[in-house]
Amino acid sequence: MPKPHVTAIIDRLIDAGYVERQSDPKDRRIINISLTPKGSKIFETTQKLVSKNLKSKLLLLSDEELEKLSVASQQVREILLTILSKK
Repeated sequence: MPKPHVTAIIDRLIDAGYVERQSDPKDRRIINISLTPKGSKIFETTQKLVSKNLKSKLLLLSDEELEKLSVASQQVREILLTILSKK
């Protein structure tokens, strides 16, 4: 994503009170973005909602489908770990 797009998104999140910019004390060129208490609360609420919705969807699957999903998820995890370990 181009830097100007990221900057615009971060600016909107700051205006909404969800995040704040923090200068890196070791390198003034680096700006870190951290959640505010308001941002943390909305993140936790969203995380719980997503988890609840996912659980309700998983309940619709048969045992066989759940096993297939489990195997596929493990395979994706292994592939991602392989990709991340290569430089």
